[in-house]
Amino acid sequence: MPKGTKSYLVLFCTLLLVSIMLNGWPAGIYPDGSIGIVQILTSIGWFAFLMGSILILKNTSLIRFLFNYLRFGFIGGMVVYLITLFENHLWDQTWFDIMSGIQYPLYVLFVVPMFGWNAFAAIPYGDFSFLIGFLYLLIAFGLSLRYKKIKIERLRY
Repeated sequence: MPKGTKSYLVLFCTLLLVSIMLNGWPAGIYPDGSIGIVQILTSIGWFAFLMGSILILKNTSLIRFLFNYLRFGFIGGMVVYLITLFENHLWDQTWFDIMSGIQYPLYVLFVVPMFGWNAFAAIPYGDFSFLIGFLYLLIAFGLSLRYKKIKIERLRY
């Protein structure tokens, strides 16, 4: 794990883009396509990177950056879930069609990197988005606990 701010951000963006590229096709055609071992390993790698970031990061700005990503990941997962929940009932409403366009960038940025986990759950993408949003919330909670511990350690010296 890199120590500098710029090197961490480059690694974060690179791993995020690789996760999106490797999981994007199966996530886009699910349930017609299959989720392979590459997608599972990619999702495990992205999850391990996020968890490792919690344990290693000590820079306040990087912790805030990661916390904001996780916070928007939670919001994005919930938005995708809610839109898919009401999709069948409001499909002919123009305002809902405009609103449903929001879900695609959120789905790609936050759900697709973790889509390999759906090999174990095999649920629709809206429900899976809900689970991933909740997972991001748990990781953000762990990050906030770690950040408070770092602040307390700094106050002791």
